[in-house]
Formats: sequence, structure tokens, C-alpha cells
Amino acid sequence: MNLKQQRRQAGLTLAQLSERAALSKGYLSKLERGLATPTIAVALRLSRALAVSLAELYPELGEAAPGTDGTTLQRRDATPLLLPQNGAGYRALAGAQAGRRMQPLLVYPPAELGAAATLHQHAGEEFFYVLHGTVALHFADETITLGAGDSLYFDARRAHRTQSVGDEPAEALVVIAG
Repeated sequence: MNLKQQRRQAGLTLAQLSERAALSKGYLSKLERGLATPTIAVALRLSRALAVSLAELYPELGEAAPGTDGTTLQRRDATPLLLPQNGAGYRALAGAQAGRRMQPLLVYPPAELGAAATLHQHAGEEFFYVLHGTVALHFADETITLGAGDSLYFDARRAHRTQSVGDEPAEALVVIAG
């Protein structure tokens, strides 16, 4: 992640970025030093706060080959797993290209949320389609369980988190727009 460099290029102090992104200075400091890894929602908040694309903030999203007709080719071997923790994480499916309005991802939700698991929210809309396994989408007021082939479209400002439930690890296609 390129957070410290992007923050400095934007001429922001840690305190200013903390205020813009609504994240604590301590947490941002840990992110900058590589002692913590952000969720997708946090990464999106940071990219918006810094006015840079997710690809500029995360060059490790992989290289994509943008075509002259607006297409982007992303090869499987150029798609690293980000935030790999206990089988959980995500893969960006459209590589590092600035200026796009959608961010498609393959998401591998964690099986264990831990005591400190929090709900996250971000601007835009989210489309969630389960490819394999079972996923619980936790919201503040309800939990929706989706199996393979099920989908959910929701306003991403609604605080949420995901969890893989059942015997088989889950995999979902997620498209974030806006």
C-alpha cells in the first residue's frame, strides 16, 4: 500500500487525513507502517479522502492492459490476493486502472470475525453474488445469509461486514460502484 506517499503528495498531515477519512490517527499510523491492513471499505474511504483511485493507493492490485476502446484485460496470474488472513481476503478483477466507476472484486470472507469485528460503510452501492459456500452479510439491524447463486444489491452506506459460514470457505463476486 502506498498510503504515506499518497498522503504526503496530497499535502495532508496524519490528523487531516484522519478527519477526512473518519479514521483514528493511530490506525492510520499503523496502516502507513504496515502494522495493520485495511478492509475494502476502509481502503475506499482512504482513496476518496486522498482523491486518488484505489489503484493509485494500492499498486499491488496488479497490472491491467487497458485497450484503446475502453476495455481492460486482467490476467489471472496478475491478480494477487490482498489482505490474506486465514484464507480471507480479496482479489481486484480489473487491475490498477484509474478513473473507473466500478470496482469488481473476488471476496473471500473470514470465517471468524473476532471480538473486535466492526461494521464498515462506504459511499456508493454494492452488488454481492455468492459463487461458492455460504456468506452471512451482517448489518446493524439484521443478518442476511446467502448461498451459492444468491445475490444482494444494497446501499454501501449501510454499515455491513461479511462472514463465511458453514463447512466450505466462501467466495463471492462483489462489484462496488459510485
